[in-house]
Amino acid sequence: MALELNQRYKLPSVVQFRVFTKFLLVISLISFPFSIPEESNFFEVFLGFSFLGSPFLIYYLLKYHVINFVVNEDKITINKGIVIKRSSSISFDKVQNVETTRRILDTPFKLLLVKIWTASPEQINIKIRKSKHKSAGELLILKEDAKWLKNYITDKK
Repeated sequence: MALELNQRYKLPSVVQFRVFTKFLLVISLISFPFSIPEESNFFEVFLGFSFLGSPFLIYYLLKYHVINFVVNEDKITINKGIVIKRSSSISFDKVQNVETTRRILDTPFKLLLVKIWTASPEQINIKIRKSKHKSAGELLILKEDAKWLKNYITDKK
């Protein structure tokens, strides 16, 4: 199934399930060393860390829930933000590269991370002895949609 032009798309609901799965995995890994002593019960420690980590879970679920995007003939517009709304439009003629990445936790959910790179100097953050590169836009979407989007953008440039 290909994405349709001029349609507003939200990230797939499986992205939120992935966030929840990642949260449970991280809480389990954090809880395990604390439950090794004889007095500690893994389930009690797990519940304690889950309670402490629940604001982070809520934040990330909301973060991925509010992201949406629109693909037009000549640009893609990505809208995101819980409190502070941000919208970025990336013109296809400015795109230098489209990169798709499959991360370990994305594989079972058939998701790919699409990074769109332009020649904008805002993508490079230079500090003393360090530099960090940030793409102009990122979307975590279903594999078939990611492949379609990558091909569509590269054909348009």
